[in-house]
Amino acid sequence: MPKKTVLGALVVVCITAVILTALYTGSLCDVRYRNQQEDLSIKLAYEVR
Repeated sequence: MPKKTVLGALVVVCITAVILTALYTGSLCDVRYRNQQEDLSIKLAYEVR
């Protein structure tokens, strides 16, 4: 596969992941995953200057 094709596919996958995360969680700043044994919470903290 040419490098441009691989890079394009990677960009599409990343953009899709960001869009789906925003749709399902309502916010990109707080993502939470739970199953029977684990609870994973990812929070993005930022300041506007």
